[in-house]
Amino acid sequence: MRRFIITIIVLISAIMLNHSVSKPSVSMPRQLFDEFPESIGDWTLVDEQSIGENSMAVLNVDDYLMRSYKDSKGNTLGLYLGYFQHQREGKQIHSPRQCLLGSGWEKIRNEEYLLPLKGSTVPINLYLMKSGKQEQLFLWWYQGRGRIYANEYMNKFYLIWDALTKRRSDGALVRVDMEVNDNLPDTLERQVSFINLMADHLPLYIPE
Repeated sequence: MRRFIITIIVLISAIMLNHSVSKPSVSMPRQLFDEFPESIGDWTLVDEQSIGENSMAVLNVDDYLMRSYKDSKGNTLGLYLGYFQHQREGKQIHSPRQCLLGSGWEKIRNEEYLLPLKGSTVPINLYLMKSGKQEQLFLWWYQGRGRIYANEYMNKFYLIWDALTKRRSDGALVRVDMEVNDNLPDTLERQVSFINLMADHLPLYIPE
């Protein structure tokens, strides 16, 4: 019964979203991810990747960044930012819930995590994944139009609400991942530290 209700909600949301964003929406000024800092605190860019044609055809993202950063102690983490100027049915942020499992990762643990950010806390997703002997910790969330949230259904709700009230449907997915080397709390602490350093830059690229 619960699955049926969720399915109905999703279908209704899709119809409302398609209707609400059929009208012209506002294009917000922003900097491109090509200009994103190569040094963030103690972290320095060491590698930049690109999305393949097949994956891009599915993601349909307007602008993205996929990088690896390393700190002075040799720790490396990955950063993905995917931005949509306008979202509509068939062109929306894809949840990593499906993408990660589809790319060969096995889920060990997932939960909503309250991220300490600028003296407050915001809800994001924490996924501990495994591939072979490797464990990777993924922190990810939806961001845009002045909000940060973890839940994909809230993402759809706010998208419809803002399309109706602000004529805006822009938004982004933010994901930070790092290999776990026998110490999950330390890995999480490093990622949180990086996110707090990075957060000050995001409004230039993901309009509030």
